[in-house]
Amino acid sequence: MMKNNIVLLRKQNKITQEQLACEAGISRQALYAIEKNKNVPTVETAIRIAEFFGRSVEEIFRFDDEWIKADGNCDGELVTGQGLKKYEGLKYGNFAFSFNGGEIAAVYNAMLLSGHKVSLSATIEEFEINRMAVLGGLAGTDVKRLGEYFNGHGIEIEKFNEKTAFLNAAGEGTVVVFAYYENSVRRLIHTVGGKSTDGKNITLYNLSDTDEYSLTVNAEEFFSKRSFICGYVIK
Repeated sequence: MMKNNIVLLRKQNKITQEQLACEAGISRQALYAIEKNKNVPTVETAIRIAEFFGRSVEEIFRFDDEWIKADGNCDGELVTGQGLKKYEGLKYGNFAFSFNGGEIAAVYNAMLLSGHKVSLSATIEEFEINRMAVLGGLAGTDVKRLGEYFNGHGIEIEKFNEKTAFLNAAGEGTVVVFAYYENSVRRLIHTVGGKSTDGKNITLYNLSDTDEYSLTVNAEEFFSKRSFICGYVIK
């Protein structure tokens, strides 16, 4: 569960809920839910609150100490459904892996799919050591930096910022990682890893937090409802 010290900061600075809610651009009811740890703030809201108090996001928001570092129990298995019970206890930055581990899951799955033996726990730790977590993990990982992980392991990749070029390069049998927006919710970035089966269809893993299995999608149909951000093809 995420905890915060907003109430304490408000009292120390003699700020009312109405005042802070106005500064954060949200309703008083929304702020109340965040203060009571019933709702997780958006990245934009967390930044506004932190800037208002002159603090870092990490100083105000974090998960309970009950969350522990990755213990390796899931190593060697493709990640499907990062929110499933078997991933409880994994942590990335200040937050639970189930909350912000999409980019790590995508990279880790791509490594396994391309024949590389890696561990989920080591991948999480490497992302942390290299300061890949954005806002202490609140905003996950900068998708534009994922290539650094592959380069650091001596793996040749090609990065694409345009959908058509990416799909043309994702031929039969290629392993891919890509990030996209749901057109209906543009604030939320999703990142997935998978394998192209015939150049037109891609088998994806961890497409949603509750997936227990992979899902094969038609690439063109998939992106008809989503906006491509960037992608990587492992050579």
